[in-house]
Amino acid sequence: MSELNETAVSELNNTLQVMVNDGLDGGVNSSILLLPKKIKPAGIGGIVGVQAEPFGDILGVWISATAQVSIQSNNVSQLFQSISQLSSHMQSLDRKELIELGIQKLSIASIGDLVTGSNPNNNRREINFDVIYQYEQAPSESQQQITEVVLEPDLGLSGNAEFLINTGFDENALDLFDVVDDPQADQNTPSAWTVNIGDARIEQGSEIFGGTVDLASFNKPASCLVLRNEAGVKSSKNFIFDSELRSSQAQGIGVVFRWQDVDNFYFFLMSQQQNYRIFGKKEAGIFSALQIGGIDSENGYTLNQAHQLKIIVEDHRMVAMLDGEVILEGQDSGLSEAGQVGFMTHANDGAQFNRIKLTRFT
Repeated sequence: MSELNETAVSELNNTLQVMVNDGLDGGVNSSILLLPKKIKPAGIGGIVGVQAEPFGDILGVWISATAQVSIQSNNVSQLFQSISQLSSHMQSLDRKELIELGIQKLSIASIGDLVTGSNPNNNRREINFDVIYQYEQAPSESQQQITEVVLEPDLGLSGNAEFLINTGFDENALDLFDVVDDPQADQNTPSAWTVNIGDARIEQGSEIFGGTVDLASFNKPASCLVLRNEAGVKSSKNFIFDSELRSSQAQGIGVVFRWQDVDNFYFFLMSQQQNYRIFGKKEAGIFSALQIGGIDSENGYTLNQAHQLKIIVEDHRMVAMLDGEVILEGQDSGLSEAGQVGFMTHANDGAQFNRIKLTRFT
C-alpha cells in the first residue's frame, strides 16, 4: 500500500473513532476494525486540484470500506443500549458536516448478535458500517513549478501550462455554471440540471432538444451548462478539457468549448442510440460540421459506464480522446477566439457528469 493510501486509511480510522466516541456514553469500550474494499485515485490521475501557496498538486484517493465497530461491556443491558445509541447517533449526523470530513457515504450494513465470554468484560456486540471516503493531501512545501510541460506526447503537444480548474462536484456545484437552453431546443423544455449530492455529480434530467437526433443534420440545439467567468475560470483558446461522464440513456451527451454565446461555440457530441461521435459548431446562429473531419458515424459510447472524455484544442485542430484513446479529429478556423467550456446534452434525460478539469496552454 502506498504512503498516500496508508495515510488516507489512518485518517479515516481516526475520524470514525472520534465519531464513535461521541456517540457512546461511558461504561463501555469500543474498537474499530477498518476493512478497505477498494482504494482508487480521486480526481484525474490522483490529482484533485492545485494549491497556490505553497504551490503543488493536491492529491486524493477514494476509499470504499466496511468499518466494524466492536463494543464491549460487562453489562449486557448497557451493551444493547449502547448499540442503539450509536446507531441513532451515526444516522443523525449532518450530511454537510460528513462531507467536510471527507465522508461521502455512511450507512449501517449489519448489527451482529451478542457474543459472551468466560470473562464478563468480554461481552461484546458489533455494528458494521459501509463507508465511502475521499481523502485529500495538500503539499506541505512548494513544489518546483514546471511551466514547460509535455501535455500530450502522442499528439506532439507541449507548452506553458496553466491549470484553470480541477474539481469534483458538491452541493454548490451549479454555482460554477450558467444553464443555457438553446432557444431552438423546443422539444421537452426546459432542462433539469441538478446535483446528486450522494454520488457527487451533476445530472441533467430532461430530454430537451431541437433539430434532429440522427446525423441527417448537424442541427443540434441542446441544453448547455457553461462555466462562468465569475467562477475564476479564464477563457481558453488552446486547452485540454477533461471530464468524467456517463449516461443511463442512449441519446446525446458531450461538451461545448470556445463558447462565446448561445449562437457561437464548438461542441463534441456522441450518441449511443444513433451511433455517432461528432465535432460541430454553431456560428452566427447556424449549426454546421467542421471544415475538415470531425465525423464518426459508426460508434457511440457504452451505457451506464463511466467514460473519461478529453478534448484537446490547438489553434484550428481538435482532438477527442475517450478512455485514453484518440477517437476523433477535425479542423476548423471559424471560431478562433478564446471562450468558455461546459457540458451539453441533446434529447438525453440520463446524462451524468462527475468531474471537470481544464488546462490552458500556449
